[in-house]
Amino acid sequence: MVDFMFAYVTSAILVNVFVVNYVTLTCDKVNTMDNENWISIHAYVMQNWVKVPMLIFVQRVVVEQGLII
Repeated sequence: MVDFMFAYVTSAILVNVFVVNYVTLTCDKVNTMDNENWISIHAYVMQNWVKVPMLIFVQRVVVEQGLII
């Protein structure tokens, strides 16, 4: 079920990205209150001159001995 939902959302994002004139991709790193690190990737598209955000990916960053795993 989760695989189907992911595939559906991914295909919907691709449809939106291909029909707009402007696309921006951003990558943000955030720290939580309990000192975890997360990276999120967003796409922003312009639809009818309105900026629409889309979350593409969120991943927890694990650092061990100075290396990102």
